[in-house]
Amino acid sequence: MSRSPVFAHAHSRPLTPDEASDPLATLGGGRDRVAFAEFYAEADKATGLASRVSSRFIVDGPLTYQDTQVKRDIANLKRAAAKAGAVGTFLPVVAPASAIPSAKNERYADDELLLFAIADVLHEEYKAISDAGLIVQIDDGYLPYMHEKAMSRAVLKFVRQASLFEQATRPWLAVQDLG
Repeated sequence: MSRSPVFAHAHSRPLTPDEASDPLATLGGGRDRVAFAEFYAEADKATGLASRVSSRFIVDGPLTYQDTQVKRDIANLKRAAAKAGAVGTFLPVVAPASAIPSAKNERYADDELLLFAIADVLHEEYKAISDAGLIVQIDDGYLPYMHEKAMSRAVLKFVRQASLFEQATRPWLAVQDLG
């Protein structure tokens, strides 16, 4: 079992047989893996992704933020940007829906509350990046992946899920001067 480097009370464990057969509980699938199998085989070997997708994050307590990694990333990026004379430097960060996708919720009353708990925690990261003078680029790689999985389910259910993902990010955007 391993712990999340960003979230307290999120850890991973191997998938159960039932979870392994549930496409919504697992990661790493999708048509792109079929179309580009050779690339993914090489990438999985190089990154260790194959071993990670056979695990599932479990949220078993209130999520809190651990800022060690983002502080390191901010310092490294600012140092490199200064050395290169770059201006308008941005730091891409994970969107709430992509942070711990397919997590098993053992703490919050429902998955929507879990999503917003993740969003609350990530807002701390977004603020740290912004306060450091960097541009925050929020990437939601999980949303297109969910769309592919949702093709076999009702489209309205997918639209509702996508709307929740966007709502979880919106409070951060509302406090920013984007003009």
